[in-house]
Amino acid sequence: MLLALQQFQGQFAFTVDVVDVDADEALVHEYDELVPVLVGLGPDGEARRLCHYFLDPQAVSAFLAE
Repeated sequence: MLLALQQFQGQFAFTVDVVDVDADEALVHEYDELVPVLVGLGPDGEARRLCHYFLDPQAVSAFLAE
C-alpha cells in the first residue's frame, strides 16, 4: 500500500506515518483483521478509514482533494 501511495505524491502534499497496529490494544480492537489499513486525518482532526488490504485510488484521491 505504501508503494501504491507514491502515485499521489506529485499531485498532493501529504505525509505517511506507519503505525504498528498490533502494538496498541485500541487499534487492534478497531482494525484487527483489516490490516493493512489506510486512515486519513481530516481537516477536523477526525480519522477516516479510506481503505484496507489494497489501496483504493478513488477514495484516496477524493480524500486528498478535500
